[in-house]
Amino acid sequence: MTDSISRRPATVGVPLALRAESSAQACFICDEAILRRLGIDLAHPGVMPFSVPPEQPPGPFLDIHAGDWETSAMLAFDPDGAGWPDPPQTPTQPREMKMKTQVAIIGAGPAGLFLAHLLKRHGIESVVLESRSRAYVEARVRAGVLESGTIDTLNNLGLGERMMREGLVDNGLDMRFRGRTIHLDLPGLTGRSVKIYGQQEVVKDLIGARVAEGDPLIFDAEVVRIEGPETASPRVHYEHEGVARTLDCTFVVGCDGFHGISRAAVPEGVITTYTRNYDFAWLGVLVKAPPIPDMTYTNHDRGFALCSRRSMSISRLYLQVPASDRPENWSDAQIWDELHTRMFDTDRTEVKEGEIFQRDMAQLRAFIASPMQYGNLFLAGDAVHIVPPTGAKGMNMAVADARVLARGMAAYFSGGSRAGLDRYSEECGLRVWKTIRYSSYMTGLLHRFNEHSPFDRGMQLTELEFISQSEAAQRTIAEQYVKLSDVAD
Repeated sequence: MTDSISRRPATVGVPLALRAESSAQACFICDEAILRRLGIDLAHPGVMPFSVPPEQPPGPFLDIHAGDWETSAMLAFDPDGAGWPDPPQTPTQPREMKMKTQVAIIGAGPAGLFLAHLLKRHGIESVVLESRSRAYVEARVRAGVLESGTIDTLNNLGLGERMMREGLVDNGLDMRFRGRTIHLDLPGLTGRSVKIYGQQEVVKDLIGARVAEGDPLIFDAEVVRIEGPETASPRVHYEHEGVARTLDCTFVVGCDGFHGISRAAVPEGVITTYTRNYDFAWLGVLVKAPPIPDMTYTNHDRGFALCSRRSMSISRLYLQVPASDRPENWSDAQIWDELHTRMFDTDRTEVKEGEIFQRDMAQLRAFIASPMQYGNLFLAGDAVHIVPPTGAKGMNMAVADARVLARGMAAYFSGGSRAGLDRYSEECGLRVWKTIRYSSYMTGLLHRFNEHSPFDRGMQLTELEFISQSEAAQRTIAEQYVKLSDVAD
């Protein structure tokens, strides 16, 4: 709620007016419910609950609408100290609050936040609605391998300073099997590296910048309906602080994940989905211990393991476990025993042990929804595709979606052309399929499958033997690891 004159929050302006040192008498007329929401003491001598202003107010008054309510607080300066009529017995209720913008973005994950910043660079207004709290969003731990396109995008937005200072350059990717290591020299094979910088850290940087710039980012805003996504004037209905609100816009972008409302707003039969679910998961732990030098995957008879890092003092470690398993089923000792075994660390000196201070489970699946748009509703990130975590492509895919979409919207708002927007699904589609193909291939190469026969297991190990002896095969894997999400801005 904002003061329509000074643009400051009504929760600030109203109490300031009540404290004003003046010979005038400050009276606020308002629904009792609204006054309470503003934190105003109903017993204050300058406050009189009233739903409809009197026909003849005692002196000039300044209407300071709080939001879009006609019955919002009104400030009257009464030099003569005249009284007010008695308030009516039945106060009117506030109407649904309304807001308008060019682009409504649902979801404050990487896709939505990157898109908001990219649009602002083109002078396009947006409002970001996030159903969760800021604390929750900033604490979500996700993979942190950034391809060069994602690194460049963050830097080009002027938001990469902390990433460049704290992120770790990763020049190698290792794959182990049968006690041997295939080392992929990323710069040598591709001319590029990746950067290790947690997704939650990227999200913190994006949120911090948007909040600091005063651009609309509303947390705890639950979207309940998207009205008219196929029309020229879609409307997003959401609830915030117990009040029903609407957001009118030109375009809606759903970045609210697999379970969000955006994809569900598309009529049945328009979108085709493609899914593969795996019967195993990753048990992930964060550990206060120095990591091993390179990102290291391993294929062991007991299952997959991964040693990654968040910093030079924090290791991020994973174990393949049944999909039905739970983190609490594993003691610290069991986790360390299994990691040393699967990493072929027979003398237990390579994988450094330390305090395990966080555990989580990541279910593995591949999911694609097509097309990625319906009318003026566009889908991006996990709302429209989910990639197995092997290969660390999720955030990079989301950023690439945002870059393509921002380019199309910039062309529309600057010159009226919808050509880029109409090609959004087509342009993203092949890249999405290529990325999920790569991650599915890496998942199949490195994990143990219950359905595998001895023949299947032999084929898997033979594929690793071939890669270990072929620079061309190593280059193919390395190129897809560092630059599958490349797109033009």
